[in-house]
Amino acid sequence: KDLNFASFLLLVQAMKGKGAVFDKSQLSCMIYRITSNRTPSAIDTLPVDALLYFNSKDFRTSQNCKAFFQGVGKSNINILPKGSARRQNLLEDARTCLGITGSHLTKENVAVLGGLVCDLEESVITKSDISIMDALKNCNSYSENQKKAIETRLKNGAKNYRTPNLWSSSTINHLGHLPLAFTDTWNQLNRDVLKEALPRFIKKIKIFTPPNDLLAFINQINIRKDSDNLANCTEGMLAAENINDMTPAIYGATQLDLCLSDRVLKDNVLQLGSLAFNLTQLEVLKKRLLQIYPNGLPENQIQLLGNISTVFNATDVSSWNITQ
Repeated sequence: KDLNFASFLLLVQAMKGKGAVFDKSQLSCMIYRITSNRTPSAIDTLPVDALLYFNSKDFRTSQNCKAFFQGVGKSNINILPKGSARRQNLLEDARTCLGITGSHLTKENVAVLGGLVCDLEESVITKSDISIMDALKNCNSYSENQKKAIETRLKNGAKNYRTPNLWSSSTINHLGHLPLAFTDTWNQLNRDVLKEALPRFIKKIKIFTPPNDLLAFINQINIRKDSDNLANCTEGMLAAENINDMTPAIYGATQLDLCLSDRVLKDNVLQLGSLAFNLTQLEVLKKRLLQIYPNGLPENQIQLLGNISTVFNATDVSSWNITQ
């Protein structure tokens, strides 16, 4: 705040391309100070994330509107909540700038919009140049209608994307975040490919996906061999080294009970408690722990329960051996 406008602007410009990360309040304050003097003409000298907080209506019909919205498209659009008025205004003003009136986007349109494609309607995704699929790879979430459009294009064997039954583990990795949009597609993929690729994918999306959404995502993936209502372990005994983010998708409640030994459970409570098991699976883990510790869970295990603790009730907790 002690810097004059010229020095402050130079400081902001010096941060461009340096990997500096700003939060919403910093960006908002930054642009407030810059625009309170005047809107700089050389917007390409500013960090692209800062462009999110300009009034986009000031640019939609200006001579440099294309450069402005191309910068917005390269920004971290997820700084703004999906569905927020500011994100909607950015997309609408970008459309005005580019003269887009229908549902078809050209390859050039997609290149300019960049991350703004994450808010496009189902009809636009379906009818636009295939390059839109590459742009959609970077979105952190998709609406139900967007998911439908993405799956439609992939199922139809869109250029550069073979039909799902031919995909390999590297194909799924190449899809970026698009697997978040899958529903029926999972049933078309090879089971071994899924088991190899999905742990890496889930590790990637855990960074930005809310726990409840991650749980819903994992629970929709059915890569179990056959019915979960079997008397024998058909998935193979669960070894400590094989416990990962895909364990909830591979081992349904019955198979989890049958394929998890007491020793592996006792030695890996921390890892199991960090996974996105559904309520039925968590109840299995609770039941097994109570069988192992009929006189109450020891304190060193209680501290490791994680998600498993959510299915213990007040009566259960009263039997815990807690000294501190």
